[in-house]
Amino acid sequence: MTVPHLMKNLLKGLVFVLYFPIYLIQTAFGWLWNKVLEPITSWLMLRIVMPITAWVWRFLLEPLWRCVFEIPGRWLWKNLLKPLLLFIWKGIVYPFFYYILYVPLRFLWVYLLRGFYVHILKPVLRACEIAAVWIGKMLAALWRMIVVRPLRWLWRTVFLPPLSWLKKEVLKPIADQFREWFR
Repeated sequence: MTVPHLMKNLLKGLVFVLYFPIYLIQTAFGWLWNKVLEPITSWLMLRIVMPITAWVWRFLLEPLWRCVFEIPGRWLWKNLLKPLLLFIWKGIVYPFFYYILYVPLRFLWVYLLRGFYVHILKPVLRACEIAAVWIGKMLAALWRMIVVRPLRWLWRTVFLPPLSWLKKEVLKPIADQFREWFR
């Protein structure tokens, strides 16, 4: 037997010695759980634990919850918290925002800023818009006159005739010849 075969068989034996007990324990506990423990625990849960917990919740904990938390909580909300929050909103928060913030800002807008906006700022912005459109049109016309038309003339007079001649006299006959050869 050669050394590689000896090492291979030695590793197989080592893996068997280390893995087999784990596999045996896993298989045994899997069979024990699937065949013995799981049916017993599921029967216990369905027939004993679930009905007892439902009875305890329905007849002991729910009335206790209702008497200790729900009824006093509703009373506290109705008679204490809701009126307190309404007083805070109507007596403190809303008047603060209305009289301290809204009324002065509205006064500033109505008597100071609206006239400035309507009679000065709005016409100036409209004139700026007209000027920007006019400048844009002039720049576009200038671009067409300085760049686009000379490039179009250069393309049509300098590059297009030799390229069309090259296509018509050189490339098309070569393509026709290749088409004839490979039919």
